[in-house]
Amino acid sequence: MYPDALADLEQRLRANHDVADATVLAAIPALLAKAVHADPAFRERVLGLAVAAVVGHAAAHPEELEPYWERTWRQSLSTVLTLAEHEYPQVRRLAVFMLADARYFADDVCLALRTRWLDEPEPVIRLTILRTVGALLRHARPESRKELFEWLSGVTRPAGSEIAMAASLALRGFGRGEGV
Repeated sequence: MYPDALADLEQRLRANHDVADATVLAAIPALLAKAVHADPAFRERVLGLAVAAVVGHAAAHPEELEPYWERTWRQSLSTVLTLAEHEYPQVRRLAVFMLADARYFADDVCLALRTRWLDEPEPVIRLTILRTVGALLRHARPESRKELFEWLSGVTRPAGSEIAMAASLALRGFGRGEGV
């Protein structure tokens, strides 16, 4: 059942230039939940669909779909956070990348990624964590921003490393007038 449904959803997303409609968004939480313990090929397809939907949403940002996106994230957040701790680095990277769109839950996501940062051995995923936190900063509550500012400020040292530069770029989220 799931592979056929997934093929239909992939076709629907392609036909709509990667802008997910309500049908695709309604299916994403169940597909992601199934993907956690699925075979690698199925998991890769599900993550590909979800990432394409996130990228399409970021590009088009159709207002009429915002309530669907919020519900999709509410139903998917714990699963995506679980995938961000998966044994396979590619799964973790894609999950962390997707979380950059979870602005409705910016505080929870940023704090979870800060914790994930401590255990993440892969430099490319650590960079993705910093980029994701930077994308979500402006959506976080002031008390969370203060804590994140302190954390990111510490990550910028020693200066010059790729990680430090990514943390500096993430800190630019504080330069948008929201303050700390």
